[in-house]
Amino acid sequence: MRVTTRSTSPFIAVVPLVIMSRCAKTNHEVAGHAMSQLSEHRFRTPIILFTIAFLLVIVFAFLVLNPGTMVVEKSVGGGHVLVEIEPGRLIFPGGCTTMRWEAEGIQAIFFDGDPTTGQGSEYVCVNSKQRVPELKVDFPNGERDDIGPIVDVLLLMPIGWGLIAGIVVLTFAAGYITINTLLAGRLTKALPAAQGVRQALKVTTFSVVVTFVIVEVALRVYFANFGTEIDRVRYIFSADEIDAFNDSRGGFIPMPYLNFGLSANREDHNQLGYRGEEIELPKPDGMFRIVALGGSTTYGSGIPAKDAYPAILQNILRDEYGFSNVEVINAGVPGYTTWESFVNFAFRVPELEPDMIIIYHAGNDVTLARTVNPGCYRGINPLRGLNTSNRIWSPRRASVSPSVLIRFLSINTGLSPDPTTLDSRLISFNTICREGERMTDDEEIAINRPIYFERNLRNIILLAEAHNIEVMLSSWAFDAEMDPVNLTPAWQTGVNEHNTIIEAIAAEMDLPFYDLAAQFEAHPEYWGENGDGIHFNVLGAAEQARQYADFIVAQELLPRP
Repeated sequence: MRVTTRSTSPFIAVVPLVIMSRCAKTNHEVAGHAMSQLSEHRFRTPIILFTIAFLLVIVFAFLVLNPGTMVVEKSVGGGHVLVEIEPGRLIFPGGCTTMRWEAEGIQAIFFDGDPTTGQGSEYVCVNSKQRVPELKVDFPNGERDDIGPIVDVLLLMPIGWGLIAGIVVLTFAAGYITINTLLAGRLTKALPAAQGVRQALKVTTFSVVVTFVIVEVALRVYFANFGTEIDRVRYIFSADEIDAFNDSRGGFIPMPYLNFGLSANREDHNQLGYRGEEIELPKPDGMFRIVALGGSTTYGSGIPAKDAYPAILQNILRDEYGFSNVEVINAGVPGYTTWESFVNFAFRVPELEPDMIIIYHAGNDVTLARTVNPGCYRGINPLRGLNTSNRIWSPRRASVSPSVLIRFLSINTGLSPDPTTLDSRLISFNTICREGERMTDDEEIAINRPIYFERNLRNIILLAEAHNIEVMLSSWAFDAEMDPVNLTPAWQTGVNEHNTIIEAIAAEMDLPFYDLAAQFEAHPEYWGENGDGIHFNVLGAAEQARQYADFIVAQELLPRP
Protein backbone atom coordinates (compact mmCIF):
# COMPACT_ATOMS: atom_id res chain seq x y z
CA MET A 1 0.00 0.00 0.00
CA ARG A 2 1.33 3.28 -1.00
CA VAL A 3 0.48 6.25 0.73
CA THR A 4 0.72 9.42 -1.26
CA THR A 5 0.84 12.84 0.29
CA ARG A 6 -0.55 15.71 -1.85
CA SER A 7 0.47 19.18 -1.04
CA THR A 8 -1.87 22.14 -1.56
CA SER A 9 -0.71 25.24 -3.31
CA PRO A 10 -0.75 28.55 -1.36
CA PHE A 11 -3.30 30.03 -3.73
CA ILE A 12 -5.72 27.19 -3.16
CA ALA A 13 -5.35 27.57 0.63
CA VAL A 14 -6.07 31.29 0.61
CA VAL A 15 -9.29 31.00 -1.42
CA PRO A 16 -11.44 29.58 1.43
CA LEU A 17 -10.16 32.26 3.79
CA VAL A 18 -11.14 34.97 1.35
CA ILE A 19 -14.54 33.41 0.88
CA MET A 20 -15.05 33.11 4.63
CA SER A 21 -13.94 36.70 5.11
CA ARG A 22 -16.37 37.97 2.51
CA CYS A 23 -19.16 35.90 4.03
CA ALA A 24 -18.42 37.35 7.47
CA LYS A 25 -18.34 40.83 6.04
CA THR A 26 -21.60 40.17 4.27
CA ASN A 27 -23.17 38.87 7.50
CA HIS A 28 -21.86 41.90 9.42
CA GLU A 29 -23.35 44.20 6.79
CA VAL A 30 -26.62 42.31 7.00
CA ALA A 31 -26.62 42.58 10.76
CA GLY A 32 -25.73 46.24 10.57
CA HIS A 33 -28.45 46.81 8.05
CA ALA A 34 -30.89 44.92 10.25
CA MET A 35 -29.84 46.98 13.29
CA SER A 36 -30.28 50.17 11.33
CA GLN A 37 -33.71 49.15 10.17
CA LEU A 38 -34.71 48.13 13.66
CA SER A 39 -33.41 51.40 15.07
CA GLU A 40 -35.36 53.36 12.51
CA HIS A 41 -38.61 51.48 12.87
CA ARG A 42 -38.87 49.19 15.87
CA PHE A 43 -37.14 51.52 18.38
CA ARG A 44 -39.17 54.51 17.37
CA THR A 45 -42.14 53.52 19.54
CA PRO A 46 -40.21 52.84 22.78
CA ILE A 47 -38.26 56.08 22.33
CA ILE A 48 -41.52 58.02 22.08
CA LEU A 49 -42.93 56.19 25.11
CA PHE A 50 -39.77 56.82 27.18
CA THR A 51 -39.86 60.50 26.22
CA ILE A 52 -43.48 60.89 27.33
CA ALA A 53 -42.75 59.04 30.59
CA PHE A 54 -39.77 61.32 31.21
CA LEU A 55 -41.94 64.40 30.71
CA LEU A 56 -44.47 63.00 33.19
CA VAL A 57 -41.61 62.46 35.67
CA ILE A 58 -40.64 66.12 35.28
CA VAL A 59 -44.23 67.22 35.95
CA PHE A 60 -44.45 64.95 39.02
CA ALA A 61 -41.08 66.18 40.30
CA PHE A 62 -42.25 69.78 39.89
CA LEU A 63 -45.33 69.06 42.02
CA VAL A 64 -43.22 67.31 44.65
CA LEU A 65 -40.58 70.04 44.85
CA ASN A 66 -43.10 72.90 44.85
CA PRO A 67 -45.68 71.98 47.50
CA GLY A 68 -46.43 75.60 48.36
CA THR A 69 -47.56 76.99 51.72
CA MET A 70 -51.09 76.90 53.10
CA VAL A 71 -52.02 80.12 54.92
CA VAL A 72 -55.04 80.52 57.22
CA GLU A 73 -55.88 83.84 58.90
CA LYS A 74 -58.60 84.65 61.39
CA SER A 75 -59.50 87.99 63.04
CA VAL A 76 -62.24 88.23 65.66
CA GLY A 77 -62.97 90.91 68.25
CA GLY A 78 -59.53 92.53 68.09
CA GLY A 79 -57.67 89.21 68.13
CA HIS A 80 -55.72 87.97 65.13
CA VAL A 81 -54.28 84.54 64.29
CA LEU A 82 -52.05 83.64 61.36
CA VAL A 83 -51.40 79.94 60.65
CA GLU A 84 -48.96 78.68 58.01
CA ILE A 85 -48.64 75.03 56.98
CA GLU A 86 -45.46 74.29 55.05
CA PRO A 87 -45.33 72.26 52.91
CA GLY A 88 -48.95 72.84 52.08
CA ARG A 89 -49.17 69.67 49.99
CA LEU A 90 -47.83 66.29 51.10
CA ILE A 91 -46.65 63.39 48.97
CA PHE A 92 -47.85 60.35 50.91
CA PRO A 93 -50.95 59.69 53.03
CA GLY A 94 -50.11 60.13 56.70
CA GLY A 95 -47.26 62.47 55.79
CA CYS A 96 -46.02 65.23 58.05
CA THR A 97 -45.65 68.98 57.73
CA THR A 98 -44.76 72.03 59.82
CA MET A 99 -47.51 74.13 61.35
CA ARG A 100 -46.55 77.64 62.46
CA TRP A 101 -48.75 80.22 64.13
CA GLU A 102 -48.70 83.78 65.42
CA ALA A 103 -51.50 85.10 67.60
CA GLU A 104 -52.09 88.59 68.98
CA GLY A 105 -54.78 89.99 71.26
CA ILE A 106 -56.23 86.57 72.18
CA GLN A 107 -57.33 85.10 75.50
CA ALA A 108 -55.76 81.64 75.13
CA ILE A 109 -54.52 79.23 72.51
CA PHE A 110 -54.35 75.41 72.53
CA PHE A 111 -52.52 73.06 70.19
CA ASP A 112 -54.03 69.58 69.91
CA GLY A 113 -55.79 70.13 73.24
CA ASP A 114 -52.71 71.35 75.14
CA PRO A 115 -52.10 75.03 75.98
CA THR A 116 -49.30 76.67 74.05
CA THR A 117 -47.78 80.08 73.43
CA GLY A 118 -49.05 82.76 71.07
CA GLN A 119 -46.15 82.15 68.73
CA GLY A 120 -44.81 78.72 67.95
CA SER A 121 -44.45 75.84 65.54
CA GLU A 122 -45.03 72.10 65.59
CA TYR A 123 -44.08 69.29 63.24
CA VAL A 124 -47.37 67.46 62.71
CA CYS A 125 -48.67 64.49 60.74
CA VAL A 126 -52.07 64.42 59.06
CA ASN A 127 -54.75 61.98 60.19
CA SER A 128 -56.85 59.63 58.09
CA LYS A 129 -59.04 62.57 57.04
CA GLN A 130 -55.98 64.53 55.88
CA ARG A 131 -56.34 67.04 58.71
CA VAL A 132 -53.60 68.42 60.92
CA PRO A 133 -54.09 68.66 64.73
CA GLU A 134 -56.41 71.52 65.60
CA LEU A 135 -55.29 74.87 66.93
CA LYS A 136 -58.02 76.16 69.23
CA VAL A 137 -58.05 79.92 69.78
CA ASP A 138 -60.09 81.84 72.37
CA PHE A 139 -60.71 85.38 71.14
CA PRO A 140 -61.43 88.39 73.41
CA ASN A 141 -65.18 88.32 72.67
CA GLY A 142 -65.46 84.75 73.99
CA GLU A 143 -65.61 83.10 70.57
CA ARG A 144 -63.50 79.98 70.03
CA ASP A 145 -62.26 79.02 66.58
CA ASP A 146 -60.85 75.60 65.68
CA ILE A 147 -58.22 75.78 62.96
CA GLY A 148 -57.44 72.37 61.49
CA PRO A 149 -57.42 72.62 57.70
CA ILE A 150 -57.36 69.74 55.24
CA VAL A 151 -53.93 69.24 53.67
CA ASP A 152 -53.72 67.98 50.08
CA VAL A 153 -51.93 64.66 49.55
CA LEU A 154 -50.43 64.34 46.08
CA LEU A 155 -50.88 60.57 45.74
CA LEU A 156 -54.57 60.89 46.66
CA MET A 157 -55.20 63.62 44.10
CA PRO A 158 -56.28 62.59 40.56
CA ILE A 159 -53.29 64.37 39.04
CA GLY A 160 -50.94 62.58 41.44
CA TRP A 161 -52.01 58.99 40.99
CA GLY A 162 -52.69 59.70 37.30
CA LEU A 163 -49.08 60.76 36.77
CA ILE A 164 -47.75 57.74 38.66
CA ALA A 165 -49.95 55.35 36.67
CA GLY A 166 -48.92 56.99 33.41
CA ILE A 167 -45.21 56.80 34.24
CA VAL A 168 -45.43 53.14 35.24
CA VAL A 169 -47.49 52.04 32.23
CA LEU A 170 -45.43 53.96 29.68
CA THR A 171 -42.10 52.83 31.14
CA PHE A 172 -43.20 49.21 31.28
CA ALA A 173 -44.50 49.32 27.71
CA ALA A 174 -41.34 50.98 26.40
CA GLY A 175 -39.10 48.53 28.26
CA TYR A 176 -41.10 45.54 27.07
CA ILE A 177 -40.93 46.63 23.43
CA THR A 178 -37.21 47.37 23.68
CA ILE A 179 -36.30 43.99 25.20
CA ASN A 180 -38.54 42.21 22.72
CA THR A 181 -36.80 43.99 19.89
CA LEU A 182 -33.31 43.14 21.17
CA LEU A 183 -34.05 39.46 21.64
CA ALA A 184 -36.31 38.70 18.68
CA GLY A 185 -36.26 38.49 14.88
CA ARG A 186 -33.26 38.76 12.60
CA LEU A 187 -31.18 40.55 15.22
CA THR A 188 -31.11 37.42 17.33
CA LYS A 189 -29.36 35.59 14.50
CA ALA A 190 -26.78 38.31 14.09
CA LEU A 191 -26.39 39.10 17.82
CA PRO A 192 -26.68 36.31 20.43
CA ALA A 193 -29.36 36.80 23.05
CA ALA A 194 -26.90 36.75 25.92
CA GLN A 195 -24.91 39.57 24.39
CA GLY A 196 -28.08 41.61 23.98
CA VAL A 197 -29.03 41.09 27.59
CA ARG A 198 -25.55 42.07 28.76
CA GLN A 199 -25.69 45.19 26.64
CA ALA A 200 -29.12 46.04 28.05
CA LEU A 201 -27.85 45.61 31.61
CA LYS A 202 -24.88 47.88 30.92
CA VAL A 203 -27.12 50.55 29.50
CA THR A 204 -29.56 50.21 32.41
CA THR A 205 -26.80 50.43 35.04
CA PHE A 206 -25.26 53.45 33.38
CA SER A 207 -28.67 55.11 33.14
CA VAL A 208 -29.44 54.45 36.83
CA VAL A 209 -26.10 55.89 37.96
CA VAL A 210 -26.41 58.96 35.76
CA THR A 211 -30.03 59.48 36.89
CA PHE A 212 -29.03 59.15 40.57
CA VAL A 213 -26.27 61.74 40.18
CA ILE A 214 -28.52 64.15 38.28
CA VAL A 215 -31.38 63.83 40.79
CA GLU A 216 -28.94 64.09 43.74
CA VAL A 217 -27.45 67.33 42.41
CA ALA A 218 -30.86 68.73 41.46
CA LEU A 219 -32.35 68.02 44.91
CA ARG A 220 -29.33 69.44 46.69
CA VAL A 221 -29.42 72.66 44.66
CA TYR A 222 -33.18 73.00 45.04
CA PHE A 223 -33.40 72.39 48.80
CA ALA A 224 -30.33 74.52 49.52
CA ASN A 225 -31.58 77.51 47.52
CA PHE A 226 -35.36 77.26 47.24
CA GLY A 227 -36.47 74.85 49.97
CA THR A 228 -37.98 75.74 53.34
CA GLU A 229 -36.06 75.66 56.60
CA ILE A 230 -37.65 72.30 57.40
CA ASP A 231 -36.50 70.98 54.01
CA ARG A 232 -32.93 71.98 54.74
CA VAL A 233 -33.05 70.35 58.16
CA ARG A 234 -34.35 67.09 56.75
CA TYR A 235 -32.20 66.80 53.65
CA ILE A 236 -29.21 69.20 53.85
CA PHE A 237 -28.20 69.88 57.45
CA SER A 238 -25.42 68.01 59.17
CA ALA A 239 -25.97 66.24 62.50
CA ASP A 240 -24.65 69.28 64.43
CA GLU A 241 -26.93 71.66 62.55
CA ILE A 242 -29.93 69.40 63.14
CA ASP A 243 -29.26 69.31 66.89
CA ALA A 244 -28.99 73.11 67.03
CA PHE A 245 -32.25 73.50 65.10
CA ASN A 246 -34.14 71.08 67.36
CA ASP A 247 -32.92 72.96 70.44
CA SER A 248 -34.23 76.28 69.12
CA ARG A 249 -37.50 74.90 67.77
CA GLY A 250 -38.61 72.58 70.55
CA GLY A 251 -37.76 74.95 73.38
CA PHE A 252 -36.20 72.20 75.52
CA ILE A 253 -32.73 70.74 75.92
CA PRO A 254 -31.39 67.74 77.84
CA MET A 255 -30.11 68.86 81.24
CA PRO A 256 -28.07 66.92 83.81
CA TYR A 257 -30.01 65.85 86.93
CA LEU A 258 -33.18 67.48 85.57
CA ASN A 259 -33.83 65.38 82.45
CA PHE A 260 -34.77 68.55 80.53
CA GLY A 261 -34.83 72.32 80.79
CA LEU A 262 -35.63 75.35 78.64
CA SER A 263 -33.47 76.00 75.58
CA ALA A 264 -31.86 79.42 75.30
CA ASN A 265 -32.35 79.37 71.53
CA ARG A 266 -36.08 80.00 71.60
CA GLU A 267 -37.28 83.55 70.99
CA ASP A 268 -39.15 83.96 74.29
CA HIS A 269 -36.39 82.30 76.36
CA ASN A 270 -33.39 84.23 77.59
CA GLN A 271 -29.76 83.15 77.43
CA LEU A 272 -29.91 81.59 80.90
CA GLY A 273 -32.75 79.27 79.92
CA TYR A 274 -35.66 81.06 81.60
CA ARG A 275 -38.80 82.46 80.00
CA GLY A 276 -38.74 86.23 79.64
CA GLU A 277 -36.29 89.09 79.33
CA GLU A 278 -32.52 88.75 79.78
CA ILE A 279 -31.27 88.55 83.37
CA GLU A 280 -28.38 90.66 84.58
CA LEU A 281 -25.64 88.86 86.52
CA PRO A 282 -24.35 89.62 89.00
CA LYS A 283 -27.53 91.11 90.38
CA PRO A 284 -27.46 94.94 90.39
CA ASP A 285 -27.13 96.65 93.75
CA GLY A 286 -30.45 97.48 95.34
CA MET A 287 -32.40 95.00 93.17
CA PHE A 288 -34.96 92.79 94.97
CA ARG A 289 -35.25 89.66 92.85
CA ILE A 290 -38.23 87.29 93.05
CA VAL A 291 -38.08 83.88 91.29
CA ALA A 292 -41.35 82.08 90.50
CA LEU A 293 -41.06 78.27 90.64
CA GLY A 294 -43.61 75.94 89.05
CA GLY A 295 -44.68 74.01 85.98
CA SER A 296 -46.62 75.07 82.89
CA THR A 297 -49.07 77.14 84.98
CA THR A 298 -46.16 79.34 86.05
CA TYR A 299 -44.47 79.26 82.66
CA GLY A 300 -47.72 80.46 81.09
CA SER A 301 -48.47 77.75 78.53
CA GLY A 302 -51.13 78.94 76.14
CA ILE A 303 -50.35 82.64 76.49
CA PRO A 304 -47.44 84.90 75.44
CA ALA A 305 -44.47 85.35 77.80
CA LYS A 306 -45.43 88.96 78.52
CA ASP A 307 -48.86 87.81 79.76
CA ALA A 308 -47.63 85.06 82.11
CA TYR A 309 -48.23 85.89 85.77
CA PRO A 310 -44.53 86.54 86.71
CA ALA A 311 -44.21 89.24 84.03
CA ILE A 312 -47.52 90.87 85.00
CA LEU A 313 -46.60 90.69 88.71
CA GLN A 314 -43.40 92.63 88.04
CA ASN A 315 -45.30 95.29 86.07
CA ILE A 316 -47.91 95.76 88.82
CA LEU A 317 -45.34 96.00 91.62
CA ARG A 318 -43.31 98.54 89.65
CA ASP A 319 -46.00 100.64 87.99
CA GLU A 320 -48.83 100.59 90.54
CA TYR A 321 -47.03 100.17 93.86
CA GLY A 322 -43.81 102.02 93.05
CA PHE A 323 -41.39 99.14 93.72
CA SER A 324 -39.07 100.06 90.86
CA ASN A 325 -36.33 97.92 92.38
CA VAL A 326 -38.31 94.65 92.05
CA GLU A 327 -37.62 92.05 89.35
CA VAL A 328 -39.67 88.85 88.89
CA ILE A 329 -38.08 85.94 87.01
CA ASN A 330 -40.19 83.17 85.48
CA ALA A 331 -38.51 79.85 86.39
CA GLY A 332 -41.55 77.74 85.50
CA VAL A 333 -41.01 74.84 83.09
CA PRO A 334 -43.84 72.82 81.49
CA GLY A 335 -43.92 69.31 82.90
CA TYR A 336 -41.99 70.09 86.09
CA THR A 337 -43.14 68.63 89.40
CA THR A 338 -41.79 69.62 92.82
CA TRP A 339 -39.00 67.09 92.23
CA GLU A 340 -37.67 68.98 89.18
CA SER A 341 -38.24 72.36 90.82
CA PHE A 342 -36.26 71.22 93.87
CA VAL A 343 -33.34 70.06 91.69
CA ASN A 344 -33.60 73.20 89.59
CA PHE A 345 -33.57 75.34 92.74
CA ALA A 346 -30.60 73.46 94.16
CA PHE A 347 -28.35 73.65 91.09
CA ARG A 348 -29.44 76.61 88.95
CA VAL A 349 -31.65 79.19 90.69
CA PRO A 350 -29.09 80.28 93.35
CA GLU A 351 -26.98 81.71 90.52
CA LEU A 352 -29.76 84.28 90.05
CA GLU A 353 -29.22 85.56 93.62
CA PRO A 354 -32.95 85.56 94.47
CA ASP A 355 -34.29 87.38 97.53
CA MET A 356 -37.63 85.59 97.47
CA ILE A 357 -39.26 82.62 95.73
CA ILE A 358 -42.93 81.92 95.02
CA ILE A 359 -43.82 78.23 94.82
CA TYR A 360 -46.89 77.32 92.73
CA HIS A 361 -47.16 73.52 92.46
CA ALA A 362 -49.74 70.74 92.92
CA GLY A 363 -51.29 69.52 89.65
CA ASN A 364 -48.29 67.89 87.98
CA ASP A 365 -47.43 66.14 91.24
CA VAL A 366 -50.73 64.29 90.87
CA THR A 367 -50.82 63.75 87.12
CA LEU A 368 -47.14 62.93 86.58
CA ALA A 369 -45.97 61.59 89.94
CA ARG A 370 -48.84 59.72 91.60
CA THR A 371 -50.43 58.03 88.57
CA VAL A 372 -47.89 55.20 88.57
CA ASN A 373 -47.88 51.62 89.71
CA PRO A 374 -47.51 51.53 93.52
CA GLY A 375 -44.59 49.17 93.04
CA CYS A 376 -42.79 51.96 91.21
CA TYR A 377 -43.94 54.73 93.55
CA ARG A 378 -42.55 53.20 96.74
CA GLY A 379 -40.89 49.97 95.60
CA ILE A 380 -37.23 49.04 95.61
CA ASN A 381 -36.25 50.55 92.28
CA PRO A 382 -34.16 53.49 91.04
CA LEU A 383 -37.28 55.43 89.96
CA ARG A 384 -38.85 55.53 93.39
CA GLY A 385 -41.34 58.40 93.48
CA LEU A 386 -40.85 59.35 89.83
CA ASN A 387 -43.05 58.86 86.77
CA THR A 388 -41.84 55.74 84.97
CA SER A 389 -43.87 56.46 81.83
CA ASN A 390 -41.83 59.53 80.88
CA ARG A 391 -39.16 59.23 78.24
CA ILE A 392 -35.62 60.46 78.79
CA TRP A 393 -34.25 63.41 76.90
CA SER A 394 -31.08 62.30 75.18
CA PRO A 395 -28.16 64.38 73.88
CA ARG A 396 -27.59 61.74 71.20
CA ARG A 397 -26.71 63.04 67.78
CA ALA A 398 -28.98 62.58 64.82
CA SER A 399 -27.84 59.92 62.35
CA VAL A 400 -28.21 61.17 58.79
CA SER A 401 -27.06 60.05 55.35
CA PRO A 402 -24.79 62.37 53.35
CA SER A 403 -26.99 61.75 50.28
CA VAL A 404 -29.90 64.15 49.82
CA LEU A 405 -31.75 61.68 47.58
CA ILE A 406 -31.42 58.80 50.04
CA ARG A 407 -32.63 61.01 52.92
CA PHE A 408 -35.53 62.29 50.80
CA LEU A 409 -36.71 58.78 49.91
CA SER A 410 -36.13 57.16 53.31
CA ILE A 411 -37.79 59.94 55.35
CA ASN A 412 -40.83 60.26 53.10
CA THR A 413 -41.38 56.50 52.97
CA GLY A 414 -40.96 56.10 56.73
CA LEU A 415 -37.83 53.96 56.49
CA SER A 416 -35.86 56.41 58.64
CA PRO A 417 -37.04 58.87 61.33
CA ASP A 418 -37.59 62.51 60.55
CA PRO A 419 -34.81 64.46 62.32
CA THR A 420 -37.16 67.38 62.97
CA THR A 421 -39.50 65.39 65.21
CA LEU A 422 -39.31 65.33 68.99
CA ASP A 423 -39.02 61.53 69.01
CA SER A 424 -35.53 61.81 67.57
CA ARG A 425 -34.38 63.28 70.92
CA LEU A 426 -36.16 60.92 73.32
CA ILE A 427 -35.27 57.49 74.65
CA SER A 428 -37.96 55.27 76.11
CA PHE A 429 -37.35 53.08 79.13
CA ASN A 430 -39.53 50.51 80.79
CA THR A 431 -39.47 49.49 84.43
CA ILE A 432 -41.56 46.53 85.55
CA CYS A 433 -42.40 47.22 89.17
CA ARG A 434 -45.16 44.73 89.90
CA GLU A 435 -45.74 42.39 86.98
CA GLY A 436 -49.32 41.50 86.14
CA GLU A 437 -50.90 44.22 88.28
CA ARG A 438 -53.08 46.75 86.44
CA MET A 439 -54.69 49.78 88.05
CA THR A 440 -56.56 52.84 86.90
CA ASP A 441 -55.15 56.33 87.49
CA ASP A 442 -57.77 56.95 90.18
CA GLU A 443 -56.78 53.78 92.03
CA GLU A 444 -53.10 54.72 91.87
CA ILE A 445 -53.74 58.25 93.15
CA ALA A 446 -55.67 56.84 96.10
CA ILE A 447 -52.92 54.36 97.03
CA ASN A 448 -49.88 56.58 96.36
CA ARG A 449 -49.93 59.04 99.24
CA PRO A 450 -48.35 62.52 98.69
CA ILE A 451 -45.20 61.75 100.69
CA TYR A 452 -42.83 62.90 97.93
CA PHE A 453 -44.75 66.13 97.27
CA GLU A 454 -44.42 67.10 100.93
CA ARG A 455 -40.78 66.00 101.06
CA ASN A 456 -39.83 67.98 97.95
CA LEU A 457 -41.67 71.07 99.17
CA ARG A 458 -39.94 70.98 102.54
CA ASN A 459 -36.56 70.48 100.87
CA ILE A 460 -37.05 73.58 98.70
CA ILE A 461 -38.01 75.65 101.74
CA LEU A 462 -35.10 74.41 103.86
CA LEU A 463 -32.63 75.09 101.06
CA ALA A 464 -34.08 78.59 100.58
CA GLU A 465 -33.75 79.36 104.27
CA ALA A 466 -30.14 78.16 104.20
CA HIS A 467 -29.51 80.79 101.50
CA ASN A 468 -31.50 83.51 103.35
CA ILE A 469 -34.16 83.49 100.65
CA GLU A 470 -37.74 84.33 101.63
CA VAL A 471 -40.47 81.87 100.63
CA MET A 472 -44.08 82.57 99.66
CA LEU A 473 -46.47 79.62 99.27
CA SER A 474 -49.70 79.53 97.31
CA SER A 475 -52.50 77.02 96.90
CA TRP A 476 -53.07 75.74 93.37
CA ALA A 477 -56.27 76.74 91.57
CA PHE A 478 -58.28 74.64 89.11
CA ASP A 479 -61.81 74.30 87.74
CA ALA A 480 -62.79 70.65 87.32
CA GLU A 481 -66.01 71.52 85.48
CA MET A 482 -63.93 72.65 82.50
CA ASP A 483 -62.70 69.11 81.83
CA PRO A 484 -64.55 66.53 83.95
CA VAL A 485 -63.18 63.66 81.85
CA ASN A 486 -59.54 64.29 82.75
CA LEU A 487 -59.98 66.16 86.03
CA THR A 488 -61.58 63.20 87.76
CA PRO A 489 -62.80 63.19 91.38
CA ALA A 490 -59.66 61.24 92.36
CA TRP A 491 -57.44 63.82 90.64
CA GLN A 492 -59.31 66.64 92.41
CA THR A 493 -58.84 64.86 95.72
CA GLY A 494 -55.12 64.57 95.01
CA VAL A 495 -54.76 68.28 94.29
CA ASN A 496 -56.78 69.20 97.36
CA GLU A 497 -54.49 66.97 99.45
CA HIS A 498 -51.50 68.88 98.10
CA ASN A 499 -53.14 72.23 98.84
CA THR A 500 -53.79 71.09 102.39
CA ILE A 501 -50.13 70.13 102.76
CA ILE A 502 -49.02 73.54 101.43
CA GLU A 503 -51.21 75.41 103.93
CA ALA A 504 -50.11 73.17 106.83
CA ILE A 505 -46.40 73.66 106.05
CA ALA A 506 -46.90 77.43 105.80
CA ALA A 507 -48.52 77.47 109.22
CA GLU A 508 -45.91 75.18 110.75
CA MET A 509 -42.93 77.14 109.39
CA ASP A 510 -44.56 80.59 109.69
CA LEU A 511 -44.40 81.33 105.95
CA PRO A 512 -46.64 83.73 104.01
CA PHE A 513 -49.41 81.72 102.35
CA TYR A 514 -51.97 82.91 99.81
CA ASP A 515 -55.04 80.77 99.14
CA LEU A 516 -55.43 81.38 95.41
CA ALA A 517 -57.62 78.29 94.97
CA ALA A 518 -60.27 79.73 97.28
CA GLN A 519 -60.24 83.08 95.47
CA PHE A 520 -60.56 81.52 91.99
CA GLU A 521 -63.14 78.89 92.91
CA ALA A 522 -66.17 80.72 91.48
CA HIS A 523 -64.50 82.34 88.47
CA PRO A 524 -64.55 80.10 85.36
CA GLU A 525 -63.75 83.13 83.21
CA TYR A 526 -60.13 82.89 84.36
CA TRP A 527 -59.73 79.73 82.27
CA GLY A 528 -61.93 80.81 79.37
CA GLU A 529 -65.15 79.31 78.07
CA ASN A 530 -63.38 76.30 76.54
CA GLY A 531 -60.32 76.14 78.78
CA ASP A 532 -58.85 73.00 80.32
CA GLY A 533 -59.51 74.09 83.91
CA ILE A 534 -55.77 74.11 84.69
CA HIS A 535 -53.98 76.74 82.61
CA PHE A 536 -55.16 80.32 82.97
CA ASN A 537 -55.95 82.48 79.99
CA VAL A 538 -54.61 86.04 79.79
CA LEU A 539 -57.38 87.30 82.10
CA GLY A 540 -56.71 84.59 84.68
CA ALA A 541 -52.93 85.08 84.69
CA ALA A 542 -53.39 88.83 85.12
CA GLU A 543 -55.76 88.24 88.04
CA GLN A 544 -53.32 85.82 89.67
CA ALA A 545 -50.58 88.45 89.40
CA ARG A 546 -52.93 91.14 90.76
CA GLN A 547 -53.88 89.13 93.82
CA TYR A 548 -50.28 88.10 94.50
CA ALA A 549 -49.14 91.72 94.24
CA ASP A 550 -51.83 92.92 96.67
CA PHE A 551 -50.91 90.16 99.12
CA ILE A 552 -47.14 90.78 98.89
CA VAL A 553 -47.57 94.49 99.52
CA ALA A 554 -50.09 93.95 102.33
CA GLN A 555 -47.73 91.51 104.06
CA GLU A 556 -44.85 93.96 103.63
CA LEU A 557 -42.65 91.34 102.03
CA LEU A 558 -40.77 93.89 99.90
CA PRO A 559 -38.28 96.54 100.97
CA ARG A 560 -38.87 100.04 99.73
CA PRO A 561 -36.39 101.25 97.08
